[in-house]
Order: sequence, then structure tokens, then C-alpha cells
Amino acid sequence: NGAAQKMRQMVVPGPGYHWLVGRDYRGIEAIQVGIYAADEDYIRLAVRGVHAYLAMDMLGHPIDLSLSNNDLDLAIEDAKQQTKAQLVDGGSQSLYDAAKRTVHGTNYGMSPTMLHRTYPEVFPSKKEAQAAQERYFDLFPKVKQWQEDVINRAHLDARLVNDFGYVRWLWFVKKPAKRKGEWDWERGEDAKAAIATLPQSSAAVIMRRAIGSPEAQRLLQSGRLFLTIHDELIARAEEKKLNWVDHTLKEAMEFPVAEQGGRVFRTTGKRGVNWGEME
Repeated sequence: NGAAQKMRQMVVPGPGYHWLVGRDYRGIEAIQVGIYAADEDYIRLAVRGVHAYLAMDMLGHPIDLSLSNNDLDLAIEDAKQQTKAQLVDGGSQSLYDAAKRTVHGTNYGMSPTMLHRTYPEVFPSKKEAQAAQERYFDLFPKVKQWQEDVINRAHLDARLVNDFGYVRWLWFVKKPAKRKGEWDWERGEDAKAAIATLPQSSAAVIMRRAIGSPEAQRLLQSGRLFLTIHDELIARAEEKKLNWVDHTLKEAMEFPVAEQGGRVFRTTGKRGVNWGEME
């Protein structure tokens, strides 16, 4: 909103610096979902833009996954433009926004009711939210199956361990419920946490490694490393050091992750004279 944008514009590089330079991981948590769900198609899309892929399917023009990587990149970029210009029926936001909310919300265990209540401008009713979520799971059944599996595992073990050996204990993943005179289990208050734990904690480990890297420490010690926000690092730079700072951030954040097969998580760079105008 306007107030938030004005606040961001107040964050400036400070005396002696002209630019804020940022890099953020491209879809790292979505990629983590694909890794844990063992879904290579999902990973391929998460790298490029799974929101746009879902939005095009919702529009009735699915993108062909047999495309080469270069052609898929072009198709995803075109899909972003198309679906950002297309309003949701009965809503005030774009189809792209609806897809984005569907992906993030569903990946972290939100029900159709919660999607509707949280984003009524995107999902005017529970019915629209449910339809979007069902379409998402139809496209990516491995993600749905993984969510069920991880809930069952957390319920039985009372803990989850990510690829990096970090443990999270979870006590109320399922709860007993009586239906038609029979007792059964349903999702409890920790079910959403169980679904979110492995992707979020893994992305957090990778971000911590980036912050602790020699390159990031070099920027910190020189007074240039400025902010860390979720999956983004922001530094400040003089005009003549602009490219060097950007390159150093890239080196800090893009490294092989041995625990996940040596995968390198790519970043996108941006710059601006204040935080609110970085692009």
C-alpha cells in the first residue's frame, strides 16, 4: 500500500553511497517444495515461475512442459504479462495474483476457507478458492501426496528432520475426531507447520550460509552489507563499486548445496537509490 511504499522510500544508502543493490533467491521455497516432493517438473517450473504456469492453466491455455528450457522461459514470461492483465472473475486482483496466492497458501497448508478469508479480493468465495486449489493439486499430484505423507510422518514421529539435519518437534499434527459414530484422525493445529517446516527451514539454512559466506563478510566488514530481508540480501554501493558489489552478492548467495545434490539456487539482482525504487 501507499504507506508501506513511502516507508520503503525512506530507506536510503546513506552518506558516501549512491545505490542500494539487492539480490534475492528465485523461488527458493517453491523449489524446496519440489525437492521434498521429488517432482522434477515442479522444480523446473519453480525456477522459472510456477505462478504464471498455474495462472495460464486457470485461463484455459496450459503451457506445454515438453518445451525446451529456452522456449519455456519465453512462454512463462509471456504468461506473466497475460495473466497480470487478466482480472479474476468477481475479484479485484489479477489472475496471476490468484495463482500466486494459491501456490503460496496451498504449499503451506491453507484450506480453501482460509484462502478465501485471507485473500477475499482474489477469492470472492470459498468456491473460487477451492477450485483454484483443486486445479493446483491436479497439476501437481506429487505435491499433494507429499503433504499427506509429511503430515503422517510428523504425526507418528512427532518430529521432522530436514536435509541439513535440523530437527523440529511437532506435538499436535493430528487430533481425534468423531464422525458418524466412529473415531478417526483429522489435521490438528500443527499440520500447517508440518507442511511448511521442511521447505522453509531448508531455505533458511541456505540463506544463513549466504550471510556467513566470505563474500558477504567482506561486504559487511567494508560497511556495505545493509539489510537481510527474508530471502534477499541488500548492500550499498558507490557508483564506481556498483558492479563489484552486485557480483560479490551473487557469489555469496549462489553456491552448490551439497545436501541437496550440489544444486545451486539462482538469484535475481536489482538496484535503486532507495529501497522503494529498487528494480
